Amino acid sequence: GYILGYLVLLISTINIAVTMAGAIKKRTGEIGLMKAIGYFNGQISLMIVIEALIIGLLSLFITLLISASFMAALTFLITNYASIYMQGINIQWDLISLLQMISLSILVPIAGSLLGVRRSVKISPKAALGK
Repeated sequence: GYILGYLVLLISTINIAVTMAGAIKKRTGEIGLMKAIGYFNGQISLMIVIEALIIGLLSLFITLLISASFMAALTFLITNYASIYMQGINIQWDLISLLQMISLSILVPIAGSLLGVRRSVKISPKAALGK
């Protein structure tokens, strides 16, 4: 079970990072326009990192909300409808899993965005606007 879980985690992490990088690459025209009106590469990178941070925090909040609801429903079902042998099951988060969720939901979108923005800010404004 652990191997399958880590494999799914690895695949989803790569998928999120590649998707974020692709989304930034599609915004090359917008980045070129910002460069043409005077934005610096650092300002553009910071803006994109903040956007990725907001996306990561929203995904973390939604994940925690869904997980907490699911855990509460399971606890209710076990407490009220399970056999006496199953009622000893305690469903809760452990600190390490919670810290992993927080770090992955913040770091993966930021890393994917930084990969995409590195390529996009190197292009000249004229070439970016032509795309």
